Amino acid sequence: MSARSRTLWTLAGAAGLALLLGLYAELGVRRAEEKAAAAKEASEKLVAPRAEPDGGTALVRYDRLLVTAQGETTELGRLPDGAWVISRPARARADARAAEDIVGMLQQVRLNRILEEHPTDEDLRRYGLRPPSYTVTASADGVPPLTVEGGIENSFDGSTYLRRAGDERVYAVDAFTRATLAKKTDELRAHDVAGVRDLGLLGISLKSAKHDWAIQREPEKPWTFTRPPGAPADGAAVSQWVAALAQVRAEKFLVDSPAERSRTGVEKPAVDVTFRRLEETVRVRLQAGAKETDPAYLLREDAFGAVLAQMPRSALASLDKPAVELRDRTVLSFRPDEVERLRILPAGEGPAMVVERHRADAGSAEQWLLVSRHPEVVSTARVGAVLYGLSALRSLPLDLTPPRDPGLGKARTVLLEGAEGRVLATLVLGSPVPAKEGAVWTRNARGEVVPVEVRHLALPARPEDLMEPRPPAPVPGADAGR
Repeated sequence: MSARSRTLWTLAGAAGLALLLGLYAELGVRRAEEKAAAAKEASEKLVAPRAEPDGGTALVRYDRLLVTAQGETTELGRLPDGAWVISRPARARADARAAEDIVGMLQQVRLNRILEEHPTDEDLRRYGLRPPSYTVTASADGVPPLTVEGGIENSFDGSTYLRRAGDERVYAVDAFTRATLAKKTDELRAHDVAGVRDLGLLGISLKSAKHDWAIQREPEKPWTFTRPPGAPADGAAVSQWVAALAQVRAEKFLVDSPAERSRTGVEKPAVDVTFRRLEETVRVRLQAGAKETDPAYLLREDAFGAVLAQMPRSALASLDKPAVELRDRTVLSFRPDEVERLRILPAGEGPAMVVERHRADAGSAEQWLLVSRHPEVVSTARVGAVLYGLSALRSLPLDLTPPRDPGLGKARTVLLEGAEGRVLATLVLGSPVPAKEGAVWTRNARGEVVPVEVRHLALPARPEDLMEPRPPAPVPGADAGR
């Protein structure tokens, strides 16, 4: 190798080394800056993240709170299932969202605006911190407890003042910090007093002037009525009702006493509902005055104790659920993919319309054939729509007594057959239901005469209704002049 080549290689190596050293230095500086920024952010947080054994960090999950605001002190704790309970001033269910909001607020508050490094007593009084407007102490296993004191709101910029125990400085934080932390006892109580969680619910019984029913189930099994006995219940309807009760909120809480129970009339309720869950039984009694303007009062008794509350008048209709609205309203029990033959018989005398499934060879799509006359291919989509509509058919939630003759003798009938001609389901469309336009009487799979709405079923009345739609015929002379 020539001297010139050696010189070039030496220069190239030196340049590469310089580049690597520069990149290493830049990377080191960047990492140092990122580390310093992370340390600064952590130091500004009210609650510093907790170090994990793997070298990472995690937010502190406080599960005990002591809140003093507006002269009231409330003690709360998180249960293993994630629910919150108030243990002081009286044992009661807590509003889990309000409690979690407090924990979340403590985790996100940033202390980056210092107003006073060494405040005097006069400073603290001016900021509403001596005495504090509110105090929150949060604790959890394995971490030191955190206590914060809040002051008044600054009307100039909407901020509020805050201090933490062990730190004499006064900080300015966003105003919603105060709104979240400074909660009275009633604001921390669970207001969804009319119902329970659907999880673990095994039984419900209801008695009122209008209704008297009970349902039960085994874990992971369907609901069944036990009063009146034998009829299946609609699990989806039960869950929807229970979820709707959670939206019925208490307007205010009353002091539970014999005198208040007597005044509100809850011990002689208009509606009395008992919910049986895996771990507890919840009884809810509701009474309302005679006038539409009178409020309603609710007494709830559960594993936490008794709660007496004033409710909106609408709670009466929400709680007093008719059994007919919770019954299983399935009319036909079959699977569309099991249907091999569809027979539609007209009212009175007349030929039936028969459609059969034709299962093609592998690689070819199956077809439906009209076989009641010369075999003819019909629309698979239209037959599928009919089968889907029949499988989704539900009786109407009308508390009506069927007539002596519901017109099921020689009525229009739909028969669904499976393999080897086995009848899967039968729908007989009887006489009209007087109380509901477009509804007729029929008999469900359990043999009960029930009302159904059939105007959206799109049952074919003639073979042409099952054919593929044809494109419109061309208009004579439309192409003339082109």
